[in-house]
Amino acid sequence: MDKNILIFKIKPSRIKALILATEEIKSFLSEIKNAEVVIGGPLSTEKGIIAAYIPKNFDIKNITLDFWRLGYVQNVYKMLPEQKKSKNAIKWKNKFYSLETLYEENKNELLNQAPDKRKFLLPDITGNLHYAIGYRGNGTSTGKRALPVEDSKMMLNLIKNKKNQKVLDPFAGAGGIVFAAKKAELDIYSSDIDSEMQYGLKDFGAKHKVADIKCLPFENDFFDAIVTEAPFDINATQNVVIGLEEMKRVIKPSGVIILMVADTQVEILRQKAIDLNLKIYIDQPLNRKGTAVHIFKFEKNL
Repeated sequence: MDKNILIFKIKPSRIKALILATEEIKSFLSEIKNAEVVIGGPLSTEKGIIAAYIPKNFDIKNITLDFWRLGYVQNVYKMLPEQKKSKNAIKWKNKFYSLETLYEENKNELLNQAPDKRKFLLPDITGNLHYAIGYRGNGTSTGKRALPVEDSKMMLNLIKNKKNQKVLDPFAGAGGIVFAAKKAELDIYSSDIDSEMQYGLKDFGAKHKVADIKCLPFENDFFDAIVTEAPFDINATQNVVIGLEEMKRVIKPSGVIILMVADTQVEILRQKAIDLNLKIYIDQPLNRKGTAVHIFKFEKNL
């Protein structure tokens, strides 16, 4: 073949989100001319396998050190041709291959970055600041959640993230997206209507504003992208709908919006996007451990 073959193995916990995982990998590889990502191909009889065909003239080493950025990927392999069949050889299109491991997820590192392990800076009742370990909000339907690392990384990858891009999370909460964005060396901004969140978000490295989504304190066309998890509570839906117009205002003409919403909010937000002339690139359900949510990717359509 005139292409290298990479095999991406998806985490067992995200296999049901194979289409989103595919979109994440496509975005991750989008700067490579003529790269092709497919569900199927080699090892397609196994669950959670995505293949990518990379031109031979592209040096795979250029991306190997960035595989850790992928949220839904557990392992990455390169297929190596074999002259004859060996014990563990893979047969594909009447040829034999072995697998070279290019990346294996560091599970301990991932666990240490999980929301229930992280320190989040909060004020106590006297106004003094202290670190809360594993802060995940107050448990109410409008509480300040912190996205799992896998989902935060996946959503950030959907913007084709590059170092120093200006990215906003306008429903920042307990900072799952902010935390992952800072690790990815993005220029991360955040906002949240709850003033208590500002200390932890600034501590994570965000340029933070206490603000209502209905009136964001940023200039027109300021951000390359918005990545956020909207409040799932039905009573917050109208604010999210109004907020989508504000999100469109503050992103550049080429900007994108990655939005996670509750399944009960999907229809009204899809229609709002159409009314705002936002182009819909991704419109996919996602089951997060029994919680039905939805991922949208919108782009300004100017």
